[in-house]
Amino acid sequence: MSDGDFLNARRKALEDSFFAQRDQELLKQLHERLQEATQREALAMVSGIEDEEVLDFLLRLNLSSETAAALTLVPLIEVAWA
Repeated sequence: MSDGDFLNARRKALEDSFFAQRDQELLKQLHERLQEATQREALAMVSGIEDEEVLDFLLRLNLSSETAAALTLVPLIEVAWA
């Protein structure tokens, strides 16, 4: 094998490795964005909030749609406790 063939093979291997890693990073970002959008939609449906900024803020606070649904019971619990 000549030096040119070896260098071309090495270049190709490095290029493939780089793009495989980059593809994985992009797929991970896409998956995270889709998951965030799904969480935002669920939270909007449960809470009735339509403002994207408010929904993003609540998601940053790790407030899930299940938690928001549970929060609707707080007034009922307060009345029952009184």
